[in-house]
Amino acid sequence: MKNNRQQPRGRVGIALARQGTILIATLDNPPVNAISAAVRTALQALLLQLSHDDEIAALLLLGRGGHFSAGADIREFGQARPPPALRDLCDQLEASDKLVVAAISGNALGGGLELGSACCPAPGAASAACG
Repeated sequence: MKNNRQQPRGRVGIALARQGTILIATLDNPPVNAISAAVRTALQALLLQLSHDDEIAALLLLGRGGHFSAGADIREFGQARPPPALRDLCDQLEASDKLVVAAISGNALGGGLELGSACCPAPGAASAACG
């Protein structure tokens, strides 16, 4: 991600695109963009990478398919939760030296709402349903 010509590579559960100095990370974990262990790990790695990239000024976080995120991945219920914990990831979002904005449309429930709330405030879409 050192120049505008190079496209950032996607990560498990996250699609990446770049527009100038803005990195766009789209949660892409169908059907409801659940925040699985793989998604948490990918977001944490992305934040670490961004902290060392002077060409990126901001991160825009979106959700694909009509949902921002419905929260925890129910397929992982009853299993040990590997790090990072969602709370730790949210703390890292809040402490980021980059501007991090969540553009919430569709559902943002439970951990999805927590993730969005850890980002800078932005108006939600008319379709946003938070809870």
